[in-house]
Amino acid sequence: MSGFSAETIVTLLVAALGGGALSALVSGVFNRRKARAEAEATVAISFKSLSDAQQCRLEQQQSRIEQLECHLQEERKRHDALEAQMHSLQQQLGERGALVAELREDNTRLSAENQALRAKMTVMQAEMESLRKDVAEMPELRRQIEALQEQLAEVQRARRSPARRAEMVPKGE
Repeated sequence: MSGFSAETIVTLLVAALGGGALSALVSGVFNRRKARAEAEATVAISFKSLSDAQQCRLEQQQSRIEQLECHLQEERKRHDALEAQMHSLQQQLGERGALVAELREDNTRLSAENQALRAKMTVMQAEMESLRKDVAEMPELRRQIEALQEQLAEVQRARRSPARRAEMVPKGE
């Protein structure tokens, strides 16, 4: 360095750096602590805000879990009731199935009885028709009976009369 001495250079450096740099250096050291404190305060506030938000969410989720557990208990009770009802209905269905089978057997038996009674009724109707024909013939039979009764009466009167008795007695006796 040709024209500047070491002292001049140091003086220039101190003057250049000393005024602004020294003040910047001193400001930087003091501001660094302040910036750190502000950053830590910002982090603490952010952490607190996030913590509060998470706490709120946690409480909401716990409340929701409690509601869901209550709902689950209700659904379990409903499920148990439906299971009991289903069991009862299955039992009734089994009983009704047995009843239906019994009724079918009764129906088969009664159908056979009905068929037998119909056959008897057909026979009875034929007999009844025969009796009706006989009843229709009764006036004629009555007339015949009356005619026979008249003949019998004549025979009996003739037996009582002496002249007729002689006619009735066989000859040769």
